Amino acid sequence: MTNYVKTIYNLNMTNQEVLELIDVNPVLQQQIIDSIPNNLDETSKALFLYTKLCSVLDYDDLFWASEQQGPAQERHADPEFIKYVTSQNPYVVCYDFNIICAKLMEKIGAKVEFRHGQDNIKYGSGHTDLYLVITQNNNLPSELQIGDSIRLLGYSDMNNIKVDGNVSPALQKRENEKPKDYRSRTKQFENLVLAITKEVLKQDDLEKKRQAEKIYNKENVEQLVQEYTKFSTQNNMKLEEIEKFNLLFEQFGKIDLRELPALLYAKQMFSNITQDLEDKDKYRFTVIKEKQGPESYTLAAIMSSKGENSNYYLKIDPPHDLKEISHEQLQNDFLTGNLDYMNAYFSPKVIIPDIQSPFLDEKIQQMFPMEEVNAWMNDGFDIENDMRFHNSYGVEYAKYIKFRRGQQIKLNNQSTQTRREYYNLEQSNNKTQQKTNTQESEYEKVY
Repeated sequence: MTNYVKTIYNLNMTNQEVLELIDVNPVLQQQIIDSIPNNLDETSKALFLYTKLCSVLDYDDLFWASEQQGPAQERHADPEFIKYVTSQNPYVVCYDFNIICAKLMEKIGAKVEFRHGQDNIKYGSGHTDLYLVITQNNNLPSELQIGDSIRLLGYSDMNNIKVDGNVSPALQKRENEKPKDYRSRTKQFENLVLAITKEVLKQDDLEKKRQAEKIYNKENVEQLVQEYTKFSTQNNMKLEEIEKFNLLFEQFGKIDLRELPALLYAKQMFSNITQDLEDKDKYRFTVIKEKQGPESYTLAAIMSSKGENSNYYLKIDPPHDLKEISHEQLQNDFLTGNLDYMNAYFSPKVIIPDIQSPFLDEKIQQMFPMEEVNAWMNDGFDIENDMRFHNSYGVEYAKYIKFRRGQQIKLNNQSTQTRREYYNLEQSNNKTQQKTNTQESEYEKVY
């Protein structure tokens, strides 16, 4: 990532104050504005600008992985960083994206406003939405929420346009507007967005790239599975489940996407290929963070398949690296803190099977009294009669507690075995020593 000169500005500014003081990089400005077709009306030009910006910029995966803390957070909270954002240095988050978008909207005469959940929110201190105020299109008189957000993995137009070929800015409902009129207006708006997006994809050659790289949607996957089934039947072959995954994932290294879109691509592909498999609940896609230094992390993901006797794990290091990882290596990485769950985005539904995690151990201790946890480890627990384990999250925690209890039993057995082996060794040594002493005594009698 391009280095930048630390800010000379007061970091206690509002978004509007930053907008008035900071200029967009002139190379980026020219690239975006020169791309807008002249034959569009003002609303369409504003939508084109937003969509084009989403296709050029990328959400900063380091900011996401660091859970908005440390150097990554400080960098994006600095208004000076905005000047260094280009297509070659494209990593942004919600607040610098919004400033860049708003500044460019001003250049083409579009009206925008910042909205946020708190009054007078300071730049870089929390999420802010950007609204485009539509005034020139009589069919769409309203406000349009366009500020790109990524509160959930994948919920980002910067990702979606590269992977799915679409964006989804939200048209706001007018006060006292009838549902029928709002639906009609929304349909018109969706058609407009679709037409604009197609134009941007055509201009960027993104659609051609997506097709060439076989970005997997559901139809692509079904076709590939059919081809695989036909091939295996004709050749009397029945490939193992792991080999099926490998057939699909071999495309991953060929895609031309940056880190976060690549991770979204992998997540969607994993969902597509597992949704029709038997017992699909045994498959997990878990986004994690990988330690790079003090308060510095990158994104990674673990794709897991739980088997009766053993599990299968694949590790993704976006944008291109996907490889099998052993249970031992994965377990060691979690215990040493090299890999970890992300607290802000954690859900029990993505717990990696049969992997001990200090993060999860702490979660269990926070949720249940320590006496109970200790009792479960020693005596087991009754899931059937404990309502805390009857919801979907409770079931996942119960699985983890069972796994940890199994570990504890195994450890106790190993300890008992070690003590028994040590005792037997001592007994053997004592007998040997007694035999030696007897032999020495007999020797002394003779001589």
